[in-house]
Amino acid sequence: MKMKWYTVAAAIGAVAILASCNAAASIPTTLQVTQGNVTNIIYNNGSYTYPSQAVGVNTFSASFTIKNTSSTTAYSVTAITSSNNPPCAVGGTTSGSLNPGGTLTFLIENTGSTLSAGTYSTTVSITNNAPDTTPYFKFAFNVTLK
Repeated sequence: MKMKWYTVAAAIGAVAILASCNAAASIPTTLQVTQGNVTNIIYNNGSYTYPSQAVGVNTFSASFTIKNTSSTTAYSVTAITSSNNPPCAVGGTTSGSLNPGGTLTFLIENTGSTLSAGTYSTTVSITNNAPDTTPYFKFAFNVTLK
């Protein structure tokens, strides 16, 4: 993925402010990850926050769909992993070939670990061979128990 550098400068009174950001040229388009009805909310280094849960509710599950938006080329997802397992385990289908327009659904879930109040986070990595996300893309998953 090509990166573009942007620099913005502004003067406020006698103070000059200089800010730079490294902005991606585009959001990956070959494989898109969605949650619910929102398209491509998660792309490399993005994040998803699960709705807060009450302490004592130690089961949560969020379903994510990976879609191959190519109209001509099949791509493979070879692994989906979680950096904090448990309590944020990967479930559902964690690998497979996605034909053009095809989808694969996986879960981030806790199915029984007793959790105390606090925020739990994990990095979800999706290993694949799509040209704009190779070798993998990732996002943060967060859930808070109150």
